[in-house]
Amino acid sequence: KRIVCGYRRPRPEGFRLYEVGTDGSGLRQVTYPPADEEQRIAKYGRTSYGDGFYGLMGYQFWTDDVHPCYLPDGDICFASTRSEHGVLCTPAHYLACTNLYRVRPDGTGLRRMSRGALSEFTPAMLEDGRILYNRWEYVYKGIAAVQPLWTMRPDGSASEELYGNNITDPGVFWQARQVPGRPHLVVCIGCGHEPLGVGQVLLLDLRKDKRTRAPMVSLTPNVRTRGLRGLYQLRNGVWRQDLYGPFYADPYPLSEEFFLVSCNPDKRYNDQTAYGIYLLDVFGNRVPIYRAIPRFPAGSPCHCARAANRPSWPQSERISYNRLRRPGAQPATTRTPPTSSNSSSRGRSPIARRRRRCS
Repeated sequence: KRIVCGYRRPRPEGFRLYEVGTDGSGLRQVTYPPADEEQRIAKYGRTSYGDGFYGLMGYQFWTDDVHPCYLPDGDICFASTRSEHGVLCTPAHYLACTNLYRVRPDGTGLRRMSRGALSEFTPAMLEDGRILYNRWEYVYKGIAAVQPLWTMRPDGSASEELYGNNITDPGVFWQARQVPGRPHLVVCIGCGHEPLGVGQVLLLDLRKDKRTRAPMVSLTPNVRTRGLRGLYQLRNGVWRQDLYGPFYADPYPLSEEFFLVSCNPDKRYNDQTAYGIYLLDVFGNRVPIYRAIPRFPAGSPCHCARAANRPSWPQSERISYNRLRRPGAQPATTRTPPTSSNSSSRGRSPIARRRRRCS
């Protein structure tokens, strides 16, 4: 019944989260700038002026809240630059990084969930209650690749790589979502570190060896991304680096055979007016649903249906991220899940039942 999104007005200020009913009623703002936003800009924003392309655009260190998704308990997870740190490879760190946060729908209870060294983007829910997201860091890696998929629990604990930590082509896996009812299948975009987060649509089969390329199946076999910023098209049987479409973004799985995507069929990759909504199948066929028209492009399609019931992690399984790093902190209060001497899964905790099904 509700839709949450990020929006920025056409003025020098950050993105904020908004919520609206599926019928278009009840639009309201969820997140607001920090009380010290102006002081933050004065302190950090001065490093952005004159630093190349972004400085010429007048970018400042205002805070941005983007990429929201609903959590099983109704809270909202999102990526934000409120963490106030920049990439390590630019002069004066003038490009802000995002970490994951959560907030209640009424805007209260805002708290940080992760402390990645660089950026984390596009959180989405897995059916087992974990958060799936993109993570960029270059510990024992190059500065651009590898940017793999990770998971964490909704309280920020138990972060773990899902796939891609040693895959260099494509360099970035993001905008990932689990296929409904198929916990081993994830669809995502494979793109380069630059110049834009568009590229090929990949279906990942997590039953296969995640240290290899075997889990990856391209649903758009005539499109590839290679290296730092290589966009390639198969033209007349020859792979050529090409800045003109088709390019894809925002995959949303309807089933293991059909996917909604945003697609630019033939224009330059950064022509935002060229992206429309298409239905894509596993063979790479696409059918237009909404063709882009001037001033009204389209992206981020989703199926407005009741979300599947996703489990909330029992209190006994939760670990406070900050408590792990706070010397002398008192142990968290835990609640022991019910147990049973019956060897069947009946009576076991939700975690035990899930482990039994996965074994």
